[in-house]
Amino acid sequence: MIAILALCIFSLQPFPILCFVFVLTAFASATYDIACDGYYLDSLNKAEQSLYIGWRNTAYKLAWLFASGFLVYLAGLIASQNWPFPVSSNCAGWGIAFLTAAFLFLCCGIFHVYALPTQKSELLSDPLWVSNNKEKNSLITTSRIAFYSFFQQEHILLILLWILSFRAGDVMLLKMAQPFLLESKEKGGLGLSLQDVGFIYGSLGMICLLLGGLIGGWLVFKYGLKKCLLPAAILQSLTLPLYWLLAVSKPDLVYVALANGFEQFVYGLATAAYTNYLFTIAKDKFLASHYAIATGFMAIGMILPGAISGYLVDTFGYKQFFLFSFFASLPGIICTLKLPFTAMTTANN
Repeated sequence: MIAILALCIFSLQPFPILCFVFVLTAFASATYDIACDGYYLDSLNKAEQSLYIGWRNTAYKLAWLFASGFLVYLAGLIASQNWPFPVSSNCAGWGIAFLTAAFLFLCCGIFHVYALPTQKSELLSDPLWVSNNKEKNSLITTSRIAFYSFFQQEHILLILLWILSFRAGDVMLLKMAQPFLLESKEKGGLGLSLQDVGFIYGSLGMICLLLGGLIGGWLVFKYGLKKCLLPAAILQSLTLPLYWLLAVSKPDLVYVALANGFEQFVYGLATAAYTNYLFTIAKDKFLASHYAIATGFMAIGMILPGAISGYLVDTFGYKQFFLFSFFASLPGIICTLKLPFTAMTTANN
């Protein structure tokens, strides 16, 4: 799909093709995410999942940094040169960037085929399941069983409420943090330049984010999720009044960078703990399906708060917005206090 995107620059009407390929890519990406999560759950026990979740999140963030940093830089570099391409320099730059990404995906795919162990689904080898589905549409039957079994878990309403509320305040901050840094001081922002914001997020912020993810995964493995989840929720909530303080005091760049670094570090910690708990509610032989349902609710919990963030800033300003975000994070802490951990087998828990 990515290679097709690169070749679209030579089409006379690239826009319809691009839209179609982007839709297919979105479906393929979502399917891959579910399969990847299921493979991760099948291949590792609970203790190993806790240990490697930090590495997993770190790899994701490194890939995000590569795509949004190096590939964009490469596209801009090529576009700034006078190359003998039969298309505009901008299109040529993006085309080569996409071809580079496609080549790297191909290399990773070949590596995974030979390096990763083969996993066989327990469900397909279950004689009872096979005998009950000889004359049925196994895909529909399996999907229905997986869906119903997820919602039949104990305390499922509390768990879903926690999934929806845990990151509500943090998501609101993430949506408006960069606009806040770039907005002029007269409009309530900090008035930083694009270079300053790029430095904050691309250097110190990214380092702190990666450290937070790695340390968070190790802490969950070492001390157990039950001991780590509530402190992570509280720290995540405390980053919100920290941004309110920035909006009030409008400090120098160094203090802004330190505050953002702390926020990114806590984000890494909280994400490691949050993802670990999502793994624990994927039960029985439907690990991938249950985790996909849980991440679907997680997406809803991120979309809704993010959707109203801009409206709240326009209506009340940044100071009041950060305070509102802090209060929006409190239901997640309350739900964390009530979460069940009895069925978990995480290390040291």
